[in-house]
Amino acid sequence: MKGISPLISVVLIIGITFGLYIVINTWAGGFFKGVQESSESKISEKLDCSLASITAEGAVYNRTSGKLYVIAKNDGQISFSSIMISVLINNTIYNFADDAITPSHNLPTGVKNVYIVNTTLGCFITMIKLITECDDVQDSVSKSDIVFYGC
Repeated sequence: MKGISPLISVVLIIGITFGLYIVINTWAGGFFKGVQESSESKISEKLDCSLASITAEGAVYNRTSGKLYVIAKNDGQISFSSIMISVLINNTIYNFADDAITPSHNLPTGVKNVYIVNTTLGCFITMIKLITECDDVQDSVSKSDIVFYGC
Protein backbone atom coordinates (compact mmCIF):
# COMPACT_ATOMS: atom_id res chain seq x y z
CA MET A 1 0.00 0.00 0.00
CA LYS A 2 1.17 3.34 -0.91
CA GLY A 3 0.21 6.58 0.85
CA ILE A 4 0.15 10.05 -0.55
CA SER A 5 3.45 11.65 -1.25
CA PRO A 6 4.96 13.98 1.36
CA LEU A 7 4.78 16.92 -1.06
CA ILE A 8 1.03 16.49 -1.64
CA SER A 9 0.37 16.11 2.10
CA VAL A 10 2.24 19.37 2.85
CA VAL A 11 0.30 21.19 0.10
CA LEU A 12 -3.00 19.82 1.51
CA ILE A 13 -2.14 20.88 5.07
CA ILE A 14 -1.16 24.38 3.91
CA GLY A 15 -4.33 24.64 1.78
CA ILE A 16 -6.63 23.52 4.60
CA THR A 17 -4.88 25.83 7.08
CA PHE A 18 -5.15 28.79 4.70
CA GLY A 19 -8.83 28.01 4.06
CA LEU A 20 -9.59 27.89 7.80
CA TYR A 21 -7.68 31.16 8.28
CA ILE A 22 -9.86 32.88 5.66
CA VAL A 23 -13.12 31.56 7.17
CA ILE A 24 -12.18 32.47 10.75
CA ASN A 25 -10.76 35.86 9.76
CA THR A 26 -13.90 36.76 7.83
CA TRP A 27 -16.20 35.80 10.72
CA ALA A 28 -14.04 37.35 13.46
CA GLY A 29 -13.38 40.50 11.43
CA GLY A 30 -17.11 41.19 11.11
CA PHE A 31 -17.68 40.39 14.78
CA PHE A 32 -14.89 42.63 16.06
CA LYS A 33 -15.83 45.42 13.66
CA GLY A 34 -19.35 45.44 15.16
CA VAL A 35 -17.95 45.54 18.70
CA GLN A 36 -15.56 48.34 17.73
CA GLU A 37 -18.30 50.45 16.11
CA SER A 38 -20.57 49.98 19.13
CA SER A 39 -17.76 51.01 21.50
CA GLU A 40 -16.86 54.04 19.38
CA SER A 41 -20.51 55.14 19.35
CA LYS A 42 -20.80 54.89 23.15
CA ILE A 43 -17.52 56.75 23.70
CA SER A 44 -18.55 59.48 21.27
CA GLU A 45 -21.90 59.89 23.03
CA LYS A 46 -20.23 60.15 26.45
CA LEU A 47 -17.75 62.73 25.14
CA ASP A 48 -20.57 64.77 23.60
CA CYS A 49 -22.59 64.61 26.82
CA SER A 50 -19.59 65.83 28.83
CA LEU A 51 -19.98 69.12 26.91
CA ALA A 52 -23.74 69.36 27.56
CA SER A 53 -25.59 71.58 30.02
CA ILE A 54 -29.21 72.64 30.49
CA THR A 55 -30.79 75.16 32.84
CA ALA A 56 -34.42 75.27 33.94
CA GLU A 57 -34.82 79.03 34.33
CA GLY A 58 -38.34 78.97 35.70
CA ALA A 59 -41.92 77.96 35.11
CA VAL A 60 -45.38 79.49 35.01
CA TYR A 61 -48.68 77.66 35.43
CA ASN A 62 -51.94 79.26 34.27
CA ARG A 63 -54.96 77.49 35.73
CA THR A 64 -57.41 79.16 33.34
CA SER A 65 -55.68 77.82 30.23
CA GLY A 66 -54.42 74.63 31.90
CA LYS A 67 -50.97 75.29 30.49
CA LEU A 68 -47.59 74.91 32.14
CA TYR A 69 -44.81 77.01 30.60
CA VAL A 70 -41.28 75.82 31.33
CA ILE A 71 -38.30 78.01 30.39
CA ALA A 72 -35.19 76.04 29.42
CA LYS A 73 -31.80 77.18 28.19
CA ASN A 74 -29.13 75.08 26.55
CA ASP A 75 -25.90 76.31 28.17
CA GLY A 76 -23.76 73.54 26.71
CA GLN A 77 -21.83 73.00 23.52
CA ILE A 78 -24.11 70.38 21.93
CA SER A 79 -27.71 70.52 20.75
CA PHE A 80 -30.36 68.34 22.37
CA SER A 81 -32.63 66.35 20.12
CA SER A 82 -34.91 65.22 22.92
CA ILE A 83 -36.23 67.06 25.97
CA MET A 84 -38.57 65.42 28.46
CA ILE A 85 -40.38 67.36 31.17
CA SER A 86 -41.08 65.44 34.34
CA VAL A 87 -43.56 66.99 36.78
CA LEU A 88 -44.10 65.98 40.40
CA ILE A 89 -47.76 66.49 41.37
CA ASN A 90 -49.12 65.16 44.68
CA ASN A 91 -46.24 62.66 45.01
CA THR A 92 -46.90 61.29 41.51
CA ILE A 93 -44.48 61.81 38.63
CA TYR A 94 -45.92 62.70 35.22
CA ASN A 95 -43.61 62.55 32.21
CA PHE A 96 -44.26 64.67 29.15
CA ALA A 97 -42.19 63.96 26.05
CA ASP A 98 -42.08 64.66 22.32
CA ASP A 99 -45.68 65.04 21.13
CA ALA A 100 -46.94 66.24 24.55
CA ILE A 101 -44.57 69.23 24.48
CA THR A 102 -44.87 72.21 22.16
CA PRO A 103 -43.42 73.87 20.13
CA SER A 104 -40.59 71.40 19.66
CA HIS A 105 -38.59 69.06 21.82
CA ASN A 106 -35.30 70.10 20.17
CA LEU A 107 -33.04 72.56 21.97
CA PRO A 108 -30.09 73.88 19.93
CA THR A 109 -26.89 75.13 21.54
CA GLY A 110 -27.15 78.54 23.21
CA VAL A 111 -30.93 78.78 22.72
CA LYS A 112 -33.57 79.55 25.32
CA ASN A 113 -36.98 78.00 24.68
CA VAL A 114 -40.38 78.00 26.36
CA TYR A 115 -41.97 74.56 26.43
CA ILE A 116 -45.72 74.27 26.88
CA VAL A 117 -47.41 71.32 28.57
CA ASN A 118 -51.16 70.89 29.06
CA THR A 119 -52.17 69.75 32.54
CA THR A 120 -55.20 70.40 34.74
CA LEU A 121 -53.36 69.54 37.98
CA GLY A 122 -50.79 72.32 37.74
CA CYS A 123 -51.81 74.02 40.99
CA PHE A 124 -50.39 71.03 42.87
CA ILE A 125 -46.95 70.94 41.21
CA THR A 126 -44.08 70.62 43.67
CA MET A 127 -41.20 70.16 41.21
CA ILE A 128 -40.44 70.21 37.49
CA LYS A 129 -37.44 68.44 35.99
CA LEU A 130 -35.95 68.88 32.51
CA ILE A 131 -34.40 65.65 31.25
CA THR A 132 -32.22 65.32 28.15
CA GLU A 133 -30.94 62.36 26.16
CA CYS A 134 -27.69 62.66 28.16
CA ASP A 135 -28.32 60.69 31.35
CA ASP A 136 -26.50 63.05 33.70
CA VAL A 137 -27.64 66.32 32.08
CA GLN A 138 -30.82 67.61 33.70
CA ASP A 139 -32.08 70.47 35.83
CA SER A 140 -35.10 71.14 37.99
CA VAL A 141 -37.36 73.93 39.24
CA SER A 142 -38.79 73.73 42.74
CA LYS A 143 -42.24 74.98 43.78
CA SER A 144 -40.81 78.24 45.13
CA ASP A 145 -39.52 79.11 41.61
CA ILE A 146 -42.84 78.40 39.85
CA VAL A 147 -45.33 81.23 39.29
CA PHE A 148 -48.94 80.10 39.72
CA TYR A 149 -51.87 82.07 38.24
CA GLY A 150 -55.44 81.33 39.32
CA CYS A 151 -54.53 78.72 41.94
